[in-house]
Amino acid sequence: MGFLTLVEPKGVLADTLYLEVPNDLTRGMLEQRIRTDILEVLQEDALMGGPTNFAVVVNPDIEGKTTVSETPENVFPIGSAPSLQSEEYPRKTGSVGVVFDTRLNPKYNFDNFVTGGSNRFAHAAAFAVSETPAKAYNPLFIYGGSGLGKTHLLHAIGHYALSLYPKIKVRYVSSEEFTNDFINAIQNNRSSAFQAEYRDIDVLLIDDIQFLQGKDQTQEAFFHTFNTLHDHNKQVVITSDLQPKELTGFEERMLSRFEWGLITDIQAPELETRIAILRKKAENEKIKVPDEIL
Repeated sequence: MGFLTLVEPKGVLADTLYLEVPNDLTRGMLEQRIRTDILEVLQEDALMGGPTNFAVVVNPDIEGKTTVSETPENVFPIGSAPSLQSEEYPRKTGSVGVVFDTRLNPKYNFDNFVTGGSNRFAHAAAFAVSETPAKAYNPLFIYGGSGLGKTHLLHAIGHYALSLYPKIKVRYVSSEEFTNDFINAIQNNRSSAFQAEYRDIDVLLIDDIQFLQGKDQTQEAFFHTFNTLHDHNKQVVITSDLQPKELTGFEERMLSRFEWGLITDIQAPELETRIAILRKKAENEKIKVPDEIL
């Protein structure tokens, strides 16, 4: 397994061992071929206080590494990985024939998320959460300016978690949608249905939490939803344009819960990452753009 020479351990954070690889190809090979072996070793080390989980982060800037030339067979790209053999996370059976509305956008996944120094840690945290919901960081709070990739990461978490655990219930919702759902439930006397819809979820991905500012009743509904999910070991991921301590119009008890897990930010990308993002978008849209224009 020559690809192992391309893997660099970077350290341990919150019981998670972080490994860096130079490209998606190496990550796919590692995930497919030796994921189970790594987890078994970590489980043994955990008895001595070692990490219990691992996450693989793509870092093209790794020096002295060469690209794997072989074409791997049966390698699943991130976002379409096979289901895990072990029951690391309880899977819901649900009703046969019932399709749960995830509200996930198929365009956003880990495959087409461009990483760089400005977002690498947030990407790693998001990946860890999707691999082991409610066991890595709960809640995961991602903040940063508009258009930096927070929403992309939310959808990517949902897609990858579903690829690993096909029977879990994942729901992406913006704060505006959550507010509208809550108002409609009150108007139509469907409060119980609203509670069931949002509290019987394994992974809740809520976008732009800052828009709940000053909406006391909606905040109250989200507060109880958060408590129910967290108490039942369900994953909550939140995005915002501001970190919790900078948010206004929220009760202190709500802000304190935002800080229970991991808080990470996405910063404005550096020039190289901006160019890489433009190239990726052009590739996705099948548009040829000369390098001098980029």
